[in-house]
Amino acid sequence: MENIADLSTGGSGQSKSKPTTAMNLSLLSLSTTVTPPPPLQHPHRRRIHPQSLYVRASSSSSSSPTTSCSNHRVVVTRERGKNAKLIKALAAHGINCLELPLIQHSHLPDLERLSALLSATTFDWIIVTSPEAALVFLDAWKAAGSPSVKVAVVGAGTASIFDEAKVSSKKLIDIAFVPSKATGKVLASELPKDANASSTVLYPASAKASHDIEDGLSKRGFEVIRLNTYTTETVQHVDQMIFEQAISASIIAVASPSAIRAWVNLVSGSDRWCGSVACIGETTASAAIRMGLRNVYYPSSPGLHGWVDSIIDALGVNKQVQKDLWYWCPKINLGETRIGIYFLFIAQDHKYSGDPGQVFEWWAEGLTKDEMGTVNDVISGVIFLGTRLYMESTISQSGNARSTSLVLFNTRSADGYKSIDEMLHNPKAQDLWGNQFGFIQVSLPKLHHSDNYTINPLKFVYEVHASINRIKNSWVTHLTAILLECLRRYRGTQVAAKSLHRIQNNASMGLSSMKGPVEKMAILNQPIKGFYVMIFNVPQSYKVTVMSYMNQLRVVLGTEKGTIDSQKLKRSIQEAYDLIVKAAL
Repeated sequence: MENIADLSTGGSGQSKSKPTTAMNLSLLSLSTTVTPPPPLQHPHRRRIHPQSLYVRASSSSSSSPTTSCSNHRVVVTRERGKNAKLIKALAAHGINCLELPLIQHSHLPDLERLSALLSATTFDWIIVTSPEAALVFLDAWKAAGSPSVKVAVVGAGTASIFDEAKVSSKKLIDIAFVPSKATGKVLASELPKDANASSTVLYPASAKASHDIEDGLSKRGFEVIRLNTYTTETVQHVDQMIFEQAISASIIAVASPSAIRAWVNLVSGSDRWCGSVACIGETTASAAIRMGLRNVYYPSSPGLHGWVDSIIDALGVNKQVQKDLWYWCPKINLGETRIGIYFLFIAQDHKYSGDPGQVFEWWAEGLTKDEMGTVNDVISGVIFLGTRLYMESTISQSGNARSTSLVLFNTRSADGYKSIDEMLHNPKAQDLWGNQFGFIQVSLPKLHHSDNYTINPLKFVYEVHASINRIKNSWVTHLTAILLECLRRYRGTQVAAKSLHRIQNNASMGLSSMKGPVEKMAILNQPIKGFYVMIFNVPQSYKVTVMSYMNQLRVVLGTEKGTIDSQKLKRSIQEAYDLIVKAAL
């Protein structure tokens, strides 16, 4: 089982080539939007199909229009007889399911000890973190004579298992606490504690559950007894006829790392399955990624509702996205703030370039603002270092070639959102409409020192940060803006535009700054989970936009087919990320 899975119905080596021609640096032009995000709320990890407007609204509300996916089949993999809720929820969206149990549960000796402890000892809290753990606990509780207990559950799905028992036992089971988010770490951090006395906790769990709960509670001063009352095992026999159907399905839905391992064992050595994996939560998704599975989806909070949303997302993407879309989801931890960063490769001709939808995920624990500067600095460092690595792998020694970045940043000041009426009737409306931006040119750090071929990854973070700040605080930006405004006013818009176009052509890279909304937006009452920006019809063959929305960053890399080797670029960006993380730890 997902150790805190809650079925809630409410809720790289580089290839070197010999130098043959001089590097055409105009092919490495870049436009990047860098924005400092607020604290992260994790969205669904999913692939997005770029449209011309590049905005995709997706509702997490159960009242959203039903998604018709009747031509798709989802494989449900929980223990036989325990897939009914998921099957019913998917049927409401017209999604057909195929039941292929991959796991089974077996009791462990601690189950008898659980009954004895319940009979002889009173605990301040009993913690239950999954529906299966709830069922096992109830058996032991009844065997102990149904004593009065106070229970903390990880979410509404687990709490629902106790509903029938509460009615028949005259409310001897008090569901007294549910955390704000259905994860063990959150439960451990939020569980109420008497400040003047020690609190005792009994934690019956799966033998394969993580130690997040007891570790977190112990640090807070709780006395915790953990009992491994059951374990999750892979099934010994799989019906081959059902498996033949399952291997052609679009999606496999899994609720535990054990189910992932079972599926990987079944499909290993076969290239017939190329579907997506929809996981109940982050723990299972991380296991899927570690085992090399692609197209992994999971909700922000473990539970049935989010799980169904992830499945629908996966089905929609399978239907829309071509096999040459690449999506990368690393996460960076800056101090107490976790920052989600999503990398998406598309191409300038509205087609896509990259791998068939691989998803990569890492935690970069220990990166702090004091060590690494702002999130902007880290992302800029990753992009610049990745670009240098790409240049070096394309043409030897070009990693030290002189390259400049055109850095664009927004200078339009706005106090907040304004209605159309406010903007139309405001006497200073001309100050509220349109974009205003400035730009500077910044040299990219060289890949190697002249006498040393070692790479200092953090240099790309520190030097870029210092250089941008130095130029921004000078008169360069203001003088450039004045010059362009004079050209526009006295010689016309076309002359000013041509000057700006020449500046773009002469730059090796470009960086623009755009900060997205902090609060959730909606279109026709349908919440927007995320959106991203890409610019077309500009001189650059390689563009990157980074935009924040609701505490998330989306990094989109647009490449021109036939000019940029997207596979090599992908590896270079990955390598740059790994180098910076390793150097910072």
